[in-house]
Amino acid sequence: MVEAIVAPATTAKHGAKCLDGTPPAYAIRRGQGPNASRFIIFLEGGGWCFSVAECAGRRHGGLGSSKGYQPGNAASDKGGVMSFNSTINPDFYTYTMVFVHYCDGSSFSSYRPDPIKLQGGEDMWMRGKANLDAILDELSTLHGLASANEVVLSGGSAGGLAVYYHIDYVAAFVRESAPDVRVSGFPDAGYFADLPSVEGEFVYRGFFQTADSTCWNTTLSGQ
Repeated sequence: MVEAIVAPATTAKHGAKCLDGTPPAYAIRRGQGPNASRFIIFLEGGGWCFSVAECAGRRHGGLGSSKGYQPGNAASDKGGVMSFNSTINPDFYTYTMVFVHYCDGSSFSSYRPDPIKLQGGEDMWMRGKANLDAILDELSTLHGLASANEVVLSGGSAGGLAVYYHIDYVAAFVRESAPDVRVSGFPDAGYFADLPSVEGEFVYRGFFQTADSTCWNTTLSGQ
């Protein structure tokens, strides 16, 4: 796989930014033979940040920034459905594989037009949805997604939840240029049931509702 930072023009077009303002990133490995036009796009996981303070705390780490990505460097085999090994991954090992870096803390769902001002005057950006848009755009213009004949959207944990969030959106996007493309969702450990704890409290429900209103703006509640 080859690591890549989304091009400045594409980043600017969509307003894409990680929490710290760096551009989104991904790694790609071109498929083999007839499966080069079949894509598996894996959305990286890494939990969530449910408050301004939590998001600020991860802003300069690997889950809030793309500074660790170096375009052109060789990236490792990701394993599982992203493995290059035909024995481990017989169904997808010849597909074009895209590993989408997670750097927004909101399952690629947030969008705030303006940055959140932190103590000390630094900006923090909530642009998860814009990051996804920018990467889909670049995959279409540079890597053949516009002419794909199959797309599998996968992801683990917070990336698995993002599959549920975005599968219909991704399907609509790729079908604009490839109307007959087969699009499937394949979340890997990303279904988080809205159930009470042993104390009878809906803990995760409160986390997500608070995150949306205070920082994520996933439902555009702040506009």
